Amino acid sequence: MDIDLNDELQNSVQMTKDDNSKYLLQYILAVQGVCHENVLLLALMKLKIDQQQFDKSWSITQWLDCLKKYIEEINVKLSPLLYKLVLVNHDIGKDAVDAHIKQKFQQFILSVNHISLNDSLTSNMIDNEAMMQVASGSLSLPQSNKYYVYINTQSTNETKLATKFTTKEIEFIKWAIEQFVTQGDIIEYKPPQLTSSIIGNVNNILNDIDSNALTTEGWNHFITYSTGSTQLSQFADMSPLEVEHVLRQLCDYKWFYRTSEGKFGMDIRCIAELEEFLASTYNLSACNICKKIVQIGVTCGNIDEHFSKEYDGSDEDNDTDNDNDNSPKKMVWHVDCFKYYLAHVSHDCKGCGKSLLTGGMYIL
Repeated sequence: MDIDLNDELQNSVQMTKDDNSKYLLQYILAVQGVCHENVLLLALMKLKIDQQQFDKSWSITQWLDCLKKYIEEINVKLSPLLYKLVLVNHDIGKDAVDAHIKQKFQQFILSVNHISLNDSLTSNMIDNEAMMQVASGSLSLPQSNKYYVYINTQSTNETKLATKFTTKEIEFIKWAIEQFVTQGDIIEYKPPQLTSSIIGNVNNILNDIDSNALTTEGWNHFITYSTGSTQLSQFADMSPLEVEHVLRQLCDYKWFYRTSEGKFGMDIRCIAELEEFLASTYNLSACNICKKIVQIGVTCGNIDEHFSKEYDGSDEDNDTDNDNDNSPKKMVWHVDCFKYYLAHVSHDCKGCGKSLLTGGMYIL
């Protein structure tokens, strides 16, 4: 899931002035079509500096508005080609994404400081007031879990994949997605690995409300929409080496991600492009707050109520304002949406009435 911020920022340094929307699009494509909002914002600042148009008086809000205007221009140009840039939220939440981006940016600044002062990149960075303002904290980047994602808007899912993969490989991708979804219906009755940033952020949310919430048995199990390479290598029409090759490509394209434990799952670009297909084909539950598919976050752990009957995927059945509908359904939230729900809606699951503070379950 990680984005190589060093490569991204160095690409931005090499940009030249002329058509800013064109250069921003080239930049996004250079990082496989997925770019954090703040990283693209820094690229825009660098363009303005190179053009001697950097306005020191601008606030972050003004910079973001400027970036949005360029994105709108890009989408006008992309529309006839059936592509577009969309701004999507990452499931893991602002805290985890923000920490990751800041860590990578600081690593980049440190790496620059270790280059010879005669190096053109170092000289450029020393003069780059925008970068130095961000590094020093005087120009504060907004906390964000938003990514710009370059997606194909063609109607069929096979068409979206056909430009990069063979027919056999497309069948594997569809089969792999089915394996991920099937795995998400299996509850792991064991404590999850505490090293996960998702668990850390969910636990912080719970502890801010009730320091005793995590002392119960309720948070000692989880579900995950990911699976290992051994299982994926069982695809009948491809050899393990062919599967490994395609998986590597899918991770490069930000369609799949690979965890440090060697498990694979659907990454942000796959979900952005195939959300309607995933919701209608696999009946994936939608977030109680934002109504988007949840692959990482929290679900109510009342197994008898929410896992005894599959939610049928219709908008009517997923309407949480329908108090007369007592049928079992999975209640799920993204990390940030879970925080909002607890703070502004209820500490209890609206579907079954049980406490979420003591009876929730991680989606990892």
